[in-house]
Amino acid sequence: MQCRSRHMRCDAKQPECSRCQLDKRRCTYVKSKRGGRRRATSADSPQGESTVFSEPTSVSPEWKKCIDTIREPSQEILFSEPCSVTSDPQATPSMIDDPVASPFDNLLDLYYSTFHAAHAFVLPKRNLLDRLEKDPLSFEALVLVMRYVGSLFNPSTSSASLERKVQRALAPIRSREYFLTGYHVQSLLLYSSAAYWCNKTETGLRLLDETIQLAIELGMELESYAIQHGEGDPVLEESWRRTWWQIYVTEAHNTGTTRSFPTKTGGLHITTALPCEDHNYQSGTIPPPRTLYEYDMREFLMAEGDAEFSSIAELIGLTRTLNMVLSGRKTGNLSVTRTICAEVDIAISAWCALLPASKKNVKRSDGTVDEQLFNANILIHTCIVDLHRELSDLAYSPIESVSRCAPPSPAKRLHVFPSNETHRHTLTVLSSIEKVGRLLNVVTAFDTCTPFLISMIANTTVAHLSACKHLFRDRRLQMEREKIRLSMAALKSLSEFWPLGRRTYTEVGIIAREILSLADREISPWVASMGLPPVMCRNIGADLGGALDTCNLCDDSASCEFLMNV
Repeated sequence: MQCRSRHMRCDAKQPECSRCQLDKRRCTYVKSKRGGRRRATSADSPQGESTVFSEPTSVSPEWKKCIDTIREPSQEILFSEPCSVTSDPQATPSMIDDPVASPFDNLLDLYYSTFHAAHAFVLPKRNLLDRLEKDPLSFEALVLVMRYVGSLFNPSTSSASLERKVQRALAPIRSREYFLTGYHVQSLLLYSSAAYWCNKTETGLRLLDETIQLAIELGMELESYAIQHGEGDPVLEESWRRTWWQIYVTEAHNTGTTRSFPTKTGGLHITTALPCEDHNYQSGTIPPPRTLYEYDMREFLMAEGDAEFSSIAELIGLTRTLNMVLSGRKTGNLSVTRTICAEVDIAISAWCALLPASKKNVKRSDGTVDEQLFNANILIHTCIVDLHRELSDLAYSPIESVSRCAPPSPAKRLHVFPSNETHRHTLTVLSSIEKVGRLLNVVTAFDTCTPFLISMIANTTVAHLSACKHLFRDRRLQMEREKIRLSMAALKSLSEFWPLGRRTYTEVGIIAREILSLADREISPWVASMGLPPVMCRNIGADLGGALDTCNLCDDSASCEFLMNV
């Protein structure tokens, strides 16, 4: 076995290297197959322009020396600092430790048992291990980022030192110093999410922009990419498809949080196929991929019994629809807001109605939570709260601007007439707040949840606080406060892993103390005008009966089982 396969330092002497002589092994020297520098259409291609990459026919001596030098194994980390062609000749590059002796340390195990559950786009553990043994250099940056993300779930590990290594490993990727692949896209995507939720939001957004640009340059949004770069491996092809759609969903979540629609990926002509079920991906039993065309025609496939799509495909489909509708959103405009609310209600109703029976419950038959369906349902109700609150009686408070994750307050209050319309929008918001609480109640461990849950909880909790100030009284108020405690507990759990979660938990706490400590608890105008008592929401299931015909979201019947039967 050559030194490279053993991941040991080798001086490449011929006919036998010094290490093989010392170990009395047969020496087999194999040149590195790693790519070299990029070849662009111009010497300095401006950012944003398409750059053409090609595999170099030769490798520079400096780069060859760098990639052929393997550092000694270490018990502390799998990698040392990344190398560059301009680095100290005595410095050792970053390489993977011996995958045969120690294929995965606890940080990689943590990554797969936590973050991977809701963001399964990196190769499954077994498949990644197989490829690491054959070509460790291609995965260098990616595994570094995976270990860094895993360290966020381990309080005894120094994430800061790992992050510095990640940043150095990503530097040549970001500057396009060598031939780039889908694995580099995965590295950037993974670190962009980690940076964003580690309270480095601007860095995270900038990295995501770079990820999108590189993915488009490589053509990952096209169906042909997965086939051409899948090496005949269905699992690798699925990984490429999942990578693109994770980019798409991540940008949509970020855009929704910042209200900066439209998205960059939303305007692209996307032909890449939809991902399969997570359990198929993890087991390696990849079915023939379903297409976007099939998904968009699913209402006509139901009679043929071929209308069921994976949970992640349903999340993607919902995200695409919301992207389309929200691209024309303008806050502070009554007519536009009414139109957007109506269009979103229709879109959500259609999505709910077309869900197959197997997708109408966020819990699987074994009692575990389907992360993708959970995310879709939380997304639905966060969107409803965000949109309908502008037309409701749940007033905004200036203190809400404290929260970075909660949506910005409208510049002016929209005056909706007649009052029964305000009543309807208010009930709609209260119903979705109720559903979010029920969904949070089914989560047994927040370490597998997407960190985007932080912004969604913040959004609905702030609206809930407004309801506590303006609507609820007496025992009803006490019960709603308990539900707010549940939301705060969820934020606190997420804050154990994500610094932006800690910040958000503190910010929402500040907002809550300010809003709930106000002594002047005026009765809502529409409560008084409708002749309803302040505790009108005590029996929310009955009171909401016909208030909103959106997938019967305000009904406790079996038709909304996907939300209520959890």
